Amino acid sequence: WMGAPTAVAAVFAGLDDAVPFLGMPFAKVGRRLPALYGLLPKADAYPSDFVLLKTPIKEYHVSDLVDALLELGLPNPKERLRIATQPFAPWNDRYDGIPQFAVHQVYTTDLSTLGTMSFKNDFKYHPEGDEGEWDPPTYHFIEGDGTVPATSLEYPLAKWRAAGADVRTTKLHNVDHVHIVSNPKFIDIILGYACNN
Repeated sequence: WMGAPTAVAAVFAGLDDAVPFLGMPFAKVGRRLPALYGLLPKADAYPSDFVLLKTPIKEYHVSDLVDALLELGLPNPKERLRIATQPFAPWNDRYDGIPQFAVHQVYTTDLSTLGTMSFKNDFKYHPEGDEGEWDPPTYHFIEGDGTVPATSLEYPLAKWRAAGADVRTTKLHNVDHVHIVSNPKFIDIILGYACNN
């Protein structure tokens, strides 16, 4: 629920393989999916200097997402984000964003993962069926699990540890985001918790 730049790409560029099971170009449906806005990066999961989007005149950080969505031409982006993140509000309110229970993070950082998109011009919103003239963005990749960048895991974990949370980590190698939950090492960890508790 920390969000990922891949979701930003789906909204801003219609990244066709962001959710491959749809079986249709994502650009036609992505901006209409309320749940997608819940997958956009959260400010408390990324360093303040992490750049999501670049245009010739501005860099957009996670804290600038509402401004970027407005410039894209989407109505009421603040409300869209509020509705999409509402299911997590009780957890954040109860624990002030810091887990009061043991957290075991299983992750990968050695796969090429989308970090930033650079646009040659300003954002342009194209209604369905009207592509117009548009230069697709350039994608810049960083370390992660192929979907989620390493920084969105490591940054909040460091904050939680500093606040005294019980945080444990297991790093896998060459396992993409989707296949982490079926990895034998991950299953052993889950069984270990189940059998010991």
